[in-house]
Amino acid sequence: MKPLPVIVLVMGIPLAATAGDPPPPEEAHYRFAGTRDPFQPPASLERRIATGEKEAPKVKERPKEPLEAFQLDSLKLVAILFATDHKEAAAMVQDPSGKGHVIRVQNYIGMREGQVMEIGNGIVIIREPQQAKAGDYKTITLRLHEEKAK
Repeated sequence: MKPLPVIVLVMGIPLAATAGDPPPPEEAHYRFAGTRDPFQPPASLERRIATGEKEAPKVKERPKEPLEAFQLDSLKLVAILFATDHKEAAAMVQDPSGKGHVIRVQNYIGMREGQVMEIGNGIVIIREPQQAKAGDYKTITLRLHEEKAK
């Protein structure tokens, strides 16, 4: 009996190379000329350090709330609402067109990015950032107006 020829496969790939194999990949060349050193600070940072200029704080983009379209002095506080446990409060504010809006602590209100900080008995306290100095705030208090019966 004649011995049979044996073809060895390793994971489905024949050990002998065939004529249809792709050529080996070429070496990649990267040109460093004219590029910034990734381990050095960018030129804008170097300029700010040299001039002593501070970086402006980054402002997160957020969707505007409906009451940010109005000046604070055009809004009227018409109601204060407390939960039964007095832990959570809300207020109703009326815009110049007469439409009512419910606000809660942390809502934004007014055209100068004012934020509701506290809702209490008959008042809403709003903190508005000042344009003149970064980190300075102005506190504004909206008071509940009671209408007199005629």
